[in-house]
Amino acid sequence: MNLYSLLDQLPKAIAQCSDDSLGAVMAQLAACQSAVAARLITQYGTPPPPEAAAPLLNVNQIAERLHLVKSRVYELIRQGKLPAVRIGKHVRMEAGCLEQWIAGHRGRGA
Repeated sequence: MNLYSLLDQLPKAIAQCSDDSLGAVMAQLAACQSAVAARLITQYGTPPPPEAAAPLLNVNQIAERLHLVKSRVYELIRQGKLPAVRIGKHVRMEAGCLEQWIAGHRGRGA
């Protein structure tokens, strides 16, 4: 019996299962799905998540774009006035987030 004929018979076999065994059937199906996904990832690689594609700026780049010194950027981040992400000791900010922040602060003081 090959895999495709087995999969064709699966819905009928599930319909004949007792209600008590449906949880175990569900767990086995989830395990099969995980095995297929793992094989696909191994074969084709994992596409980057959408948020990983957004460029992250470091404090030097943020300071350049805002025409500020780094210490002022760190101060704004510490005060919660400038949204940033901490990755260990590193501070980063999405470029799009910085542009939104700038747009929201046009015409008024930071």
